[in-house]
Amino acid sequence: MTLEIDHDHKAFTKAVAAEIKEQREFLGWTYADLGRAADSDGQTIKKIESGSVSPRSYTVRRLAHALDLHHDELISLVEKRLSNSNGSDLAVDGIDL
Repeated sequence: MTLEIDHDHKAFTKAVAAEIKEQREFLGWTYADLGRAADSDGQTIKKIESGSVSPRSYTVRRLAHALDLHHDELISLVEKRLSNSNGSDLAVDGIDL
């Protein structure tokens, strides 16, 4: 059971990372741009997008707001990414899930 939860958490973290990266790039923003808009910094955004850190729920909310998305909309996009991927398109910085 713990392995399944850990795998689900890792998959969710990578899906969040991939979605945030896609939204940021769509806007043409740098890590620093998104960091400023989300009251954070570019290094934190880079770590989130690489999947090396799992953002807390309040950070996801701030990122969603900065990306002009409602928190629920971002989570819906992440869930859609998870359901469509089976892990195959969750590559984050060249690392497949």
